[in-house]
Amino acid sequence: MLLPVKMCYAYAIVHRDVGNKVLESLHREGFMQMEYLENHSFLKKLERIDVEERFREAYTQMDSVRAVYSRVGRRKGDLIKSILHPPEKIKFPAERMDGDALLKKVEEFMEEVGKEILAVEEKLEKIEGELETLKTHRKWVRNLLNLEFNLKYLGDSPYLYIRAGFVKDLEILLEKTAKLPVAIWYSEIKQKKKTVGWNVVILALHKNRKEVESALRFASFEEYDLRGYEGKPNEVLKKIDERISSLTEERKNLLNIIKKSKEKNWEKFAKLWDELYNHRQREIARNKMLGTKYCDVIGGWIRKRDLEKFRKVVEESSEGLAVVKWREAKDGEDVPVDYDNPRFIRPFQAFIDMFSPPKYRDIEPTVIVAIAFIIFFGLTLGDAFYGLILLVGSILLLRAGKTSWTYRTLGKIMIPCSISTIIFGFLGGNFMGPLDERNPWVRFFAIFGVKIPTDIKYPLDSIRDPIFILLISLIIGLFFIILGITLGAYQDLKRKNYLTFIQGRVSWYLLIPFGGALIGEFFGWWGLSGTMKLVSIILSLVGLCLLFEIPDIVIKFRSGEIKGVKAKVGYVLGKIMNFFDITGFIGNWLSYARLLALSLATAGLAMTINVLADIITSMFGNLLNLLQIILGVIIIIVGKKFKPFKKFLFAVGIIEIIVGAITFALGFIDPTAMYFGFGVFFALFFAVAHFGNAILQALGSFVHSLRLQYVEFFSQFYEGGGRKFSPFRERRVYTYLEAKK
Repeated sequence: MLLPVKMCYAYAIVHRDVGNKVLESLHREGFMQMEYLENHSFLKKLERIDVEERFREAYTQMDSVRAVYSRVGRRKGDLIKSILHPPEKIKFPAERMDGDALLKKVEEFMEEVGKEILAVEEKLEKIEGELETLKTHRKWVRNLLNLEFNLKYLGDSPYLYIRAGFVKDLEILLEKTAKLPVAIWYSEIKQKKKTVGWNVVILALHKNRKEVESALRFASFEEYDLRGYEGKPNEVLKKIDERISSLTEERKNLLNIIKKSKEKNWEKFAKLWDELYNHRQREIARNKMLGTKYCDVIGGWIRKRDLEKFRKVVEESSEGLAVVKWREAKDGEDVPVDYDNPRFIRPFQAFIDMFSPPKYRDIEPTVIVAIAFIIFFGLTLGDAFYGLILLVGSILLLRAGKTSWTYRTLGKIMIPCSISTIIFGFLGGNFMGPLDERNPWVRFFAIFGVKIPTDIKYPLDSIRDPIFILLISLIIGLFFIILGITLGAYQDLKRKNYLTFIQGRVSWYLLIPFGGALIGEFFGWWGLSGTMKLVSIILSLVGLCLLFEIPDIVIKFRSGEIKGVKAKVGYVLGKIMNFFDITGFIGNWLSYARLLALSLATAGLAMTINVLADIITSMFGNLLNLLQIILGVIIIIVGKKFKPFKKFLFAVGIIEIIVGAITFALGFIDPTAMYFGFGVFFALFFAVAHFGNAILQALGSFVHSLRLQYVEFFSQFYEGGGRKFSPFRERRVYTYLEAKK
């Protein structure tokens, strides 16, 4: 934690006869990042270009088959169902194969299956290309249905120039061609009762072509290139529809051939694919090796804690015909970075990778980022009910994450954030908004005679006591900025950048407490004794001298590095610009006030939803149940556009219509009956409105909590620019190795 894993550069000198065996063992164990070896005069490259090319060619062929198979068999079920019950990823048992035997099997597979599948794919691409063209032509022909003429005349003849297309400004076209011997047919195009352009057919003498083309350009002409068709638009449209229908059926048949081939040959393909991928990776790695006539040298970066494991693997796989050497990473060397965090913190490493991995020996702040993000997220969202919604969503993401790293990681990040939101929600008294008399839960329990107290003073109530939340936000901000400065100071001392440490870090250690004390006294927030005030003034001036890099100026002037009056004045003026570091510091600090702003936004919008529900009740009375019928119809209509939720929204719409109709009728007989309808309406209203507010505010909390890390916190110490540790290991997507008995 706080520092990357210690790495070392290790290499093994092995006898040529066991080189491949050692390489396979390291590939299987997967703890070394293979690197091009440091060259020595007595070593030479072990290039096996012909072998690698054979594997590359085989891999390319199989990848083409894989792309074709990916066309079919995709899951298109209900989105909710796919999240609640994610498909199990089927893996086949497999055994390792010798390279030559593998290439032979790939060749046989391509001969038996691959050639046919790739031929089908070629036909499919031609059909799909033609379908796209036909759909475009169909759209153009439909635009010309009101213009009766034979499309075969479009184009050029010895005497005539005929074009069809779309113009945005018909008046300009008519004006520009008024004095030319042309004929123009046109029809209006409207969208939402508004004219958006015109379909035109223009006929002119060939000798006037240039003038006509100039007029068309002024009118923003887009040509319908329908040359090659014969007949009137309605006749051509019929032919195009017939051709589209024929090609669609042919495409369906070809896809069915692919589907049957996949069902029959997928297991064989999957085994060959995984094995081929791993063999090719080993050949690429082998080309990074060096050696002599009798020895191979395998080297790369490993975690220092894996050094003993490396020795053991090499010795066992080489049967003792090997020598293992290693060295520590050198200063300035481009060492890959691996993290060392507890299991529950690891998902937050994605945030560091999104920004940029740290350099080796620099601070690795995942732990700090994780803790801060969880606190910031909970404080800014701060509603217990919204936290419960997110918690359920996070658990569903984890379920869906069985086959998706993104879903799994996001789910693991959001679970602690959801719990933090629930805790801060209870501390702030927010459960679907503030717990006042308009809160839906207060109203609901009141029906059963249970009174939820609404006059409790909660410790983190952003609505009733925003100044206290602002104060907490600023304290948190000051803490994290000072923490960032401290981490930066540690890195400066470690790199022996003593001048930067004194001027860039010590200056703030003096300015923040003592400058802050003087500012507080100036505004009357507190008083200072005479001695304390004098000490604060002196140390603040020292801090300013360091901030404006006075020591650096003195060193440069005394050493004669900067000569001439103009150069010295310019250098001093440049240092004076460091004044903006103070305004930048204040800006970064005040930026943490967004913790209050987002908390207020969440509680304020939730309270607005509750108030709006109260207004609707008082305004509409029993008519509210009639509005439920209309609302139910709208839900059904709109739900058709959201296919994943179509069935669910249809059911909700039907319930709204039935309940609204019954309670509207009964409301005239017994006024208490209409309140049942109110309950159903508001259950839906609150569910939709508060769910929407929860998602909207959660997105805001996520983005701004991350922003406080990337901008305000990282700017104090973090540089990034490292590269992630990527060990050389086997990858099996479709298969697993059977354990040897």
